[in-house]
Amino acid sequence: EGRLWVVTALRIDEEGRLWVATYDGAFRGTVWRYDLFEETPLSEQKPLKVEFGSGLLSMALSDEIGLVVVGTAAGAVELVSMEDCTAVGTWDVYNGPATHVRSVEIFHAGILDEVESKNTQWCAVCGGGDGTVHMRWLNTEGGQIVQSIPFNEKKNATQLPPHSGMVVSLTGCRGAGAGILVSGAQDGTLRIWDFADDPLGEGEEFSSELDAGAVDDNEVQPLVLYQLVGYKVWLGSVCVDEEGLRLVSDGADNTVVVHDFSD
Repeated sequence: EGRLWVVTALRIDEEGRLWVATYDGAFRGTVWRYDLFEETPLSEQKPLKVEFGSGLLSMALSDEIGLVVVGTAAGAVELVSMEDCTAVGTWDVYNGPATHVRSVEIFHAGILDEVESKNTQWCAVCGGGDGTVHMRWLNTEGGQIVQSIPFNEKKNATQLPPHSGMVVSLTGCRGAGAGILVSGAQDGTLRIWDFADDPLGEGEEFSSELDAGAVDDNEVQPLVLYQLVGYKVWLGSVCVDEEGLRLVSDGADNTVVVHDFSD
């Protein structure tokens, strides 16, 4: 299209579709969706796409609820439907371009039930260039994002205690580790957060009151379980296994560090 595109993030969903986040020299961003199972080469495909008025710096997706989220250089998080690659919502986290959204994640704040409709604690989390971490609860119905009202308006967006450096990586645990989020910052720190919807262990009655909006959000703030510091220079990215037993990170010191909690 005559523009120079910079690819900032790649994701592959369970249907074999490649999602690409980009920005161009005019500081516009685009999400593209390609089909890896198509016989047509990617360079010749006509992918679905959705454009935004700011460069895209990060991307995450959730096959479970059919949602892609991207972080922008203008300090916002944009929501995209996986069904038809259309924009369904905007979260203006930083109210302007003074702070970029450098990392994003979608995950479920608790163990996933086999009955998808029971999994209602989905949230979007983003990390900024200023070290802050923000979260916002999503609105799902029947196990899918509600495209007309994608955010849960009964619960306020929340800012978590900040890192001292740019938050470059956010990754949520799946499987037995669901409800745990790891944030990594350029200052070399890793924080492990517990997003469980019943942090005080009060049981089903508490969770029912939470779903009904009868519990103050302040009672269910994510908890920092612990922090790892001092072993990584200019941390680059973080990943965890599905069970939340191994934590892997890389950085500018040309090493990959694995923390193994399986024993």
